[in-house]
Amino acid sequence: MSKLFINKLNVLVALISVGFLAACSSDDEEKNILQDDQTVWVDNDIAKNNQRVHIKNEKINLGDGTSTGKKAGKNDLSGNGSIATISATDCTSGCSSVINYPQTGHLNIKNNEHVCITSSGSFSGNININGGTLSICGGVQLNNLNINNGGEVIVNSGATFALSSPLNVNNNAKFVNYSKAGVSVSGGINNNSVFENYGIIDVSGNLNNNGNSDLTIGCRINVAGNFHQNGDFDLDGYLNVNGTVHFNNPTGSNDFFEGSLISCNNIFINSTLNGLGNSYSKIDIASSTTINGNGNVQGLLDICDANGINTNNGTLASTVTLCEAFIPEDGNCKPQSGTPEETDLILVADVDAPVVPGTNDKLSATSIQIIGNYGYVSWHLNEGPQDYAGLIEVYDISNPTNPQIISAIWSTDIDFNHVYVDPNGSAANRKFWVAGSRNVNSGGLDSPGMLAEFDLTNEIFTNESFVQTDLPAFSGNCVVEENNDLLMVSGNTGGALTSLNRTTQVLDIKKSEDGLKYLSKDNGKLIMLKQGNPSSELQVFNLPATSFGSPVNTIQVGPITPADGKNVAYLKDDYAYVATGSEGLKVFDVNTSSSTPVHNYNSTLPGLVNGVSTDAEYVYIANGESGLHILDKSDFSFFGNYSYTGSANFTAADNDFIFVANGIGGIKIIRKD
Repeated sequence: MSKLFINKLNVLVALISVGFLAACSSDDEEKNILQDDQTVWVDNDIAKNNQRVHIKNEKINLGDGTSTGKKAGKNDLSGNGSIATISATDCTSGCSSVINYPQTGHLNIKNNEHVCITSSGSFSGNININGGTLSICGGVQLNNLNINNGGEVIVNSGATFALSSPLNVNNNAKFVNYSKAGVSVSGGINNNSVFENYGIIDVSGNLNNNGNSDLTIGCRINVAGNFHQNGDFDLDGYLNVNGTVHFNNPTGSNDFFEGSLISCNNIFINSTLNGLGNSYSKIDIASSTTINGNGNVQGLLDICDANGINTNNGTLASTVTLCEAFIPEDGNCKPQSGTPEETDLILVADVDAPVVPGTNDKLSATSIQIIGNYGYVSWHLNEGPQDYAGLIEVYDISNPTNPQIISAIWSTDIDFNHVYVDPNGSAANRKFWVAGSRNVNSGGLDSPGMLAEFDLTNEIFTNESFVQTDLPAFSGNCVVEENNDLLMVSGNTGGALTSLNRTTQVLDIKKSEDGLKYLSKDNGKLIMLKQGNPSSELQVFNLPATSFGSPVNTIQVGPITPADGKNVAYLKDDYAYVATGSEGLKVFDVNTSSSTPVHNYNSTLPGLVNGVSTDAEYVYIANGESGLHILDKSDFSFFGNYSYTGSANFTAADNDFIFVANGIGGIKIIRKD
């Protein structure tokens, strides 16, 4: 039997440690002083700790399993995925003349001239552009504007532009708008060349995109009249037409990038409409829809006529839906349309990895548990076998948009590997256990493997005292509670399954085996993952179990690579979800000894399956460098993937929250809406 150590550690407070750090001459000296004199301490500085928490509250666009999940636009210069042929300007660089004060009159801009109106300047009157460029950063109010012979107009972000006559874009000319501050055209727009809008434009007349012309909408255009489309049309935002939309040209290009929206009173479709990307675009029609013989609607496009399609002599692809798609609001560019999807994932917060005091070493997130309105996270120093440091934290997630770190305990001689918080305890008094490893020189252990028991009072660590138990082998890998006992697996070589009686504090070695990696229990069963070469196995036990000598079922999992991965095994509803690294996710029925998985998942995207968790609806897979992958729990169909910078190595899901640990990349806190 291993020796039991109970240490009540009374250490210096964090404020005193600042004085020690200031006296040190190197990072190595700082680390040694902290290990000798201040190995464990409570840190309840909420303001300081939450500097690492970056609130986002952004909707996650999921990928289709072959992509990163980023928007499937062309090249994002506009902010919505469309490619701009002319970049925005600052109205100071590259200008042949500058207007930086109010002017009126008639302005002629010749070929190769670049006239800039700065944010302090304005112009009213008439402008004729004959091959030159006009950059607007201030205010322009015109009676007439003529753009000819390759002339260019750039309305930059924050500028205002008002034209009281029709706008004609002719002869290889270009009009590009980036402003959402107030751009209006009276009398309509006739585009015979290139017209690009990445801001907001109000048009009191008709909008005509004529043959051999290019119209791009990257944000919003409001049209009081009708829209006639005869050229090439790229919609990556919102077109709001009070009258009728005419898609006239049967050979024209009409591309709707995902999440785009048209609202109109009536529509005539006599050409091909393409819904592009990984999610739907939509056309909302208030009165009537006519699809003529050359009308062809294809891709992910939703046609929603309040009165149904009046005439359909064209073709609707099988992917086309009728009033089913939900289009989310996009700031000032686009309103919401339709009923929200059943599930949206919101990135609530990014949390930076903590840095070991007195060093430049970042800790790596190792384990997460969620109980009610609280999340519990463990961290360790993933350096060499002789390097120790760790942190355990409590997150308050009662406010779904503003999670906060409310309490923490630091150690400079303990690696915290796996956390288990008593789900049956009360908020007023809850036990907090962590399996890990400790420096034997400072910890008084026979071997580095150890279990630490802390107390939470109203979910706060009130002191640094803890109960320490010596575990066999180098490292404690996992801990769970069962029937007043704590069950642990520790070590790779010389490891064991051990049981600690919570009342007597007696440690009992139940099974001495190498390669024991993980434990999980549910619904009266316990699974234990044993890593082996060439094949690993799951041992299944019925609870309560007085002996663990003979499992009721033993399932051959196959290889797990690499050998030093997290390798989580998660039990839920008689299914064991096993993260096998490069071999993917394997799901087994624990009621049998069959080594044939009921389901396999291995993405073609880069990354290893390191961790897995479930809730009532979904299976969440920590898939290394390709992030979080999600399956529908009912049939294991693919739901989506969330890729980001970092490497997902552990995940936990409960109470509509999903936490993802990304090693030294910190953690992501996600909410399911």
